[in-house]
Amino acid sequence: MGLFYSKIQTEPSPCNLLTVKVIRMKNARKADLLSQSDCYVSLSLPTASVQHFRTKTVKNSKNPTWNETFHFTIQSQVKNILELKVCDEDNITEDDHLLTVFFDVSKIQLGENIRLSFQLNPQGKEELEVEFTMESSPDPPENIVTNGVLVSREVACLDVQVNGGRLRKDSSANCHYYFFQSISSQNESDMNESVTLALNSLPIQEKITIAEDRTIDLYTKASEWTQGLFYRPRNLDARLGFELCPDEQNFLQNRRKVVAAALKDVLHLEEDLQEHEVPIVAVTTAGCGIRALTAMYGSILGLQKLRVLDCITYISGSSGTTCKFKEESNLKIKP
Repeated sequence: MGLFYSKIQTEPSPCNLLTVKVIRMKNARKADLLSQSDCYVSLSLPTASVQHFRTKTVKNSKNPTWNETFHFTIQSQVKNILELKVCDEDNITEDDHLLTVFFDVSKIQLGENIRLSFQLNPQGKEELEVEFTMESSPDPPENIVTNGVLVSREVACLDVQVNGGRLRKDSSANCHYYFFQSISSQNESDMNESVTLALNSLPIQEKITIAEDRTIDLYTKASEWTQGLFYRPRNLDARLGFELCPDEQNFLQNRRKVVAAALKDVLHLEEDLQEHEVPIVAVTTAGCGIRALTAMYGSILGLQKLRVLDCITYISGSSGTTCKFKEESNLKIKP
């Protein structure tokens, strides 16, 4: 079986607007000693925003009602899981976590408006009522990186410097933001208190008036992602592709020579094995503390005496059998 090589490509993909309305909760459990819970709901959708959003707190209520709406710009090509967490707010101690709901946004079709009741505790009859709406985004499509199976969204970096304003005249503030290229996440209750700006619509190196007596200077600068004292280029923590990584491919190429020689010796072959004829053999072991470790050593010692150990490409284990894989030198396994 040959290797399957995938081609990584960038392609445009339209975004959708997800509206989440947290309506109310029924039969909230009592987290406080002398009163009902002071409940709020926090929302998290990591594939749309790095921020966490939350409703206001409803004090001393078994059936809190919020009717608060949140908006997210999502990419339908990625897996979007919305986390809804209900908590009891405490002024002195840490907030009490009451329950959590994970909802797959892909269950909502484009143009659909549905109201769902999540039954959280059948015994206590706790229910969280939420309304979802999915619409097309008027923004241009964003670029996604994909190999046909795995998908990655583009992430931008914005450096903001604020001078004057409500700060002292001689002061300034620097902010550093990471965000998705197409992003719009906000709570309707906050719209009258702040200015909402579509970052992907701003021109570069121009001064733009966004409201009366309010201006913004936007300057962008692309920089290489580096690390360390000498600012060496940093590799991504995740690799996109079907094939094995280069280090693993080098290991297999070197190990294949050892396995081929061992098989020729064990099977008394007259001719050398061709590269495509060398099988990949793996040995896996179970785990159960010191007993599993002892049994694993005995099994590997037997394979070594039978001259079969060098015919193996991989050895894997769990729990106690992994304790001394790396330190054991008597196995004499060649790389």
